[in-house]
Amino acid sequence: MSQLTIQFKEQKGKWVFLKCFQNWCPGCHSSGFPALKKFSDAFADHPNVSIAGIQTVFEGFRSNTQQAVRDLQLRYDLPISMGHDAGDPDGNHRPQTMTKYRTGGTP
Repeated sequence: MSQLTIQFKEQKGKWVFLKCFQNWCPGCHSSGFPALKKFSDAFADHPNVSIAGIQTVFEGFRSNTQQAVRDLQLRYDLPISMGHDAGDPDGNHRPQTMTKYRTGGTP
């Protein structure tokens, strides 16, 4: 899987919808991904909206893998950019996304 970097400064003037998730999160599957699918279908081609999903891994490192991100994208047919912020399995640091955007756990 190739690395994708989303540059938010390139999204200036747009609404940015960033969905943080983990593959093993039951709430993400029961409501988060279906809602993300509806939102992305409605706004995917909107010139003023940018949508991305990122797996912020702070636990469950065996389940929340890069391959899991791709599998989820295909399973839910998400026409958006998706990424993987691995964090550190030794617990030395949280995923950069969680720290920078002050997100809590998922969902």
